[in-house]
Amino acid sequence: MTWKQRYRLKSYLRSSLWIVPVAAGLAERGFRPIVETLEGWVSWLGYGLGLEGAKALAARHLRAIHQGTDIHRMTGLLADT
Repeated sequence: MTWKQRYRLKSYLRSSLWIVPVAAGLAERGFRPIVETLEGWVSWLGYGLGLEGAKALAARHLRAIHQGTDIHRMTGLLADT
């Protein structure tokens, strides 16, 4: 492959808009079974949060991120060591 062909290919790939969505779709297809398996192991329903509890936990996490607070310490999800 000559330098001109490499340059043209590199330029095409940099300016193409379809590469990122295709790569994201392929990544989703690869990670989805893993996430579904983890979801089954964790059994989020076991926490008994419900819809309002999940919203409150998400809001708390977002506030912690905004304030730069340690999320695990703030929510008490990890045991004190």
